Amino acid sequence: MLHGEFVKIIVKYRAEIYHNYCKYKNYSTLICSCMTIRQIEFGSDEYEQMIALRVSQLLAPIGVPSTYIEKTKEQHDYLVGAFEKQELIGCCILTPINNTVIQLRQMAVRSDYRGKGIGVAIIEFAEHLATENKFSILMMHARDPVLDFYKKCGYQIDGEQFFEVGIGHHKMQKELRKR
Repeated sequence: MLHGEFVKIIVKYRAEIYHNYCKYKNYSTLICSCMTIRQIEFGSDEYEQMIALRVSQLLAPIGVPSTYIEKTKEQHDYLVGAFEKQELIGCCILTPINNTVIQLRQMAVRSDYRGKGIGVAIIEFAEHLATENKFSILMMHARDPVLDFYKKCGYQIDGEQFFEVGIGHHKMQKELRKR
């Protein structure tokens, strides 16, 4: 099965794909024929790849320096990476806000992999990880250009537009179903 074909199936038949083509090990790793989504260890080489991806895909295009990322504040966060073979192609961070709410931050997919379902798969993994760790609400500050993507994933806008790093954002959130 080709990479693009597999990702289309993830989007169309999420539940079937997870059972037929992927193996979960306590929801901590998603292994597929073409992609692995799993947690990344803070301070590892993979974490450094994650920093580079976030800078190249999120920060540099809008003129924000890499010093915007405060590594020490991420050491207790849940770091998620999507890999094709050993190459990082997407990522996100989950930051606990309180005992029930966790925030998705710094969601990025490499530009040559966008539109192939990688982002949806990362979101679904992040939701599994959040519910596994007893969080019931996943929220984010979503950039306005990607609001429709998050709406398709079941997120709703909560409040008025605000600006971060010079770009319009909206708070979005979703109540997570217990698994």
